[in-house]
Order: sequence, then structure tokens, then C-alpha cells
Amino acid sequence: MMSVTAEKMEAQDVEGIERIPGVCGGYPVIAGHRISVRDVVEHMRVNHCGVEGYLQAFPHLRREQVEAALVYFARYPEVVEEDIRRNEDAWKHLTGTDYDGNPIVPG
Repeated sequence: MMSVTAEKMEAQDVEGIERIPGVCGGYPVIAGHRISVRDVVEHMRVNHCGVEGYLQAFPHLRREQVEAALVYFARYPEVVEEDIRRNEDAWKHLTGTDYDGNPIVPG
């Protein structure tokens, strides 16, 4: 696990992205929002869209903000993939299903 100082420096490396302890689990978010880089990446994966498609779904964001999230993902994919895994694990634990609604069989 990174120190708070390392996390802050890493997020400052990409203008428009921040990591704040207690906000979205301390994972990277678009500055001034609670929209995580994970949210951007997962939405684009699930909906097979790019920046334009994302902006159509979230018109309150600017292109630069979405692009900053993608730059962060390109530089620190392990951080974003960890956030995706942790979020999916939490979903399974809380709901007993995967994202498609299929029951999770203990085993």
C-alpha cells in the first residue's frame, strides 16, 4: 500500500486527478468530483465507447477531465485495476451476485 504522500504525488502527476483519503476509498477521482478514474474506465469498457460517448452520458464533465482520467489510467493501470477489483469484490460480497445478476456460488 502506498503512503498518503506517495498517493498525493502520484495524483498530482496528472493535472485534474486527485486522491483524497476518505473519498472513493482514496482511489483517484476527477478533481472536484466523486467520479473515480475507475468509473470512467469501466463505463467505457462496458459501453464500448470512447471520450465522445462518455461525454454524451455525462455532459456535465469537460473533455479535459475525461482525458485526464484516461492519462492517469495509462500511467497507473495497476492502481485503477486494483480499484476495479476491490469494487467488484465489494459488490459480490454485498449482493451475492456478479455484475450481471448471476448468483455467486461459494466454493
